Amino acid sequence: MINTALIAVSLINFILAFFVYFRNSKDTVSVSFTLFILSAALWPFSIAFFRGSENIPVALFWDRIIYICGTLVPASFLYFAYIFTKKDLSSWIYSVVFFAIPLFFMSSLFYPNIFISNISSGQIGPVVNLGFLYPYWIIYFIVYFAWGTLE
Repeated sequence: MINTALIAVSLINFILAFFVYFRNSKDTVSVSFTLFILSAALWPFSIAFFRGSENIPVALFWDRIIYICGTLVPASFLYFAYIFTKKDLSSWIYSVVFFAIPLFFMSSLFYPNIFISNISSGQIGPVVNLGFLYPYWIIYFIVYFAWGTLE
């Protein structure tokens, strides 16, 4: 039931992204909002597949996809907020904010014990033990959403 709801949310977001993009694909606001919606659509989609994983390597693959999408959600939201409010993005600091920091978190997913310590089989599915970087990812997530909201 939960996986069905996750897939349904993803499909609704994919449809929304399709309409937003094709309604005005040349508008940077529409494109940036589409990127945000797509990252938000892929997140529950990957959670559903992770929950349905029956072996550890497959679960690890989907867990990495979960956190890649989860990392893209706040970055794309902040990017959309900047585009929507017509802020100047020419400073080098925006390259760090929009690319380097999210890329750091996404690349850490491929090194053992940094972001994902391990995955084991539990009674209701895979169980993830998170590494020392996870609390910093939560801070990143909160800061980027707060920052985007205040823009």
